[in-house]
Amino acid sequence: MAITSIPDSLQDSLLARLDRLGEAKRLAQLGATIGREFTLQLIRAIADLDETNLRRLISRLTSSELIFSKGEGENQTFVFKHAMIQ
Repeated sequence: MAITSIPDSLQDSLLARLDRLGEAKRLAQLGATIGREFTLQLIRAIADLDETNLRRLISRLTSSELIFSKGEGENQTFVFKHAMIQ
């Protein structure tokens, strides 16, 4: 697989966008270590957050359109909008 570099200006823009997320940045980083797609159950298990804070931070990530939600309840899955964001 060929490795493609990301232009510095785009990388800087993406990093700045993540920095603006505050606490949600850590959750995005955890999700990214899992892969482009991760489940609610898995992120809950590794995030070490209470349910209220977990939902609040996930909401922040989805409202910023960094991740999209699929499904509902315990079957909910989240997908990074683009592989470069992951």
